[in-house]
Amino acid sequence: MKILVKNELLKLKREKFIWFLLALSLLPIAMNVINYIVNSKDSNIKDVYFIFYNQYFMFFPIIVGILVSSVFYIEYKNGTYLNWITYNFSKNKLFWAKIITASFCLFLLVALNYILLLIYGILIDWGEGNLIENIFDITLSYLIMTFSLSVPILLLSTIVMVWSRNIVICSIISIVFSLFSMILIAAPFAYTIFSTFSYRLGLYIIDKEYYFDNTMSATVVGSIAWCSTILILYCLYVFFTSRKLIIEK
Repeated sequence: MKILVKNELLKLKREKFIWFLLALSLLPIAMNVINYIVNSKDSNIKDVYFIFYNQYFMFFPIIVGILVSSVFYIEYKNGTYLNWITYNFSKNKLFWAKIITASFCLFLLVALNYILLLIYGILIDWGEGNLIENIFDITLSYLIMTFSLSVPILLLSTIVMVWSRNIVICSIISIVFSLFSMILIAAPFAYTIFSTFSYRLGLYIIDKEYYFDNTMSATVVGSIAWCSTILILYCLYVFFTSRKLIIEK
């Protein structure tokens, strides 16, 4: 598996889309910095994080969708799919190598945003309030949101890409899904949808008023819905990646 992941990383070094993703990923923090400079408003680290959190939640599904689809699309774009699946490795390992590679790149993007956010927050909030407690809350909130969104969206994007083999379709679906999630984040039933549940759960760490009124039942139902989504997506992933395409027969 290490060899396969290394090969995938070497392929990515020749791709330019990773720079577009980097720019897209850094857009929320860049907009926050520009807004602070232009408006010169007194802000604290939690106020800044709340704005960043909303913007990053909007961009995150799009980033994951483009990242996963681009990693898989390399074989279709270069016409190397048939050569790729004839490697001396199982097809399952080949697909997981791409998912692991996409996950690793996503981790780097998420970590970079976190580091820049902390630096920015500390600079504007140095010595104000309980800085250590604020950083702890933000760290936990950020981890909850990014992790709980990453897993299902990685699987969903893989399924769409393997099914359609079309990077445009996968990108459009990720954009539509992002807009759909943004519209429903305030819905009373938002805990039944994994993306909006992830949003509200991460925000709960920062301000409990943004969570659901029925805290316990919403958390239980939301957790069950999230786990069920993962299970369903994994079953679909196994189905789509194990079947043979016409060109493979």
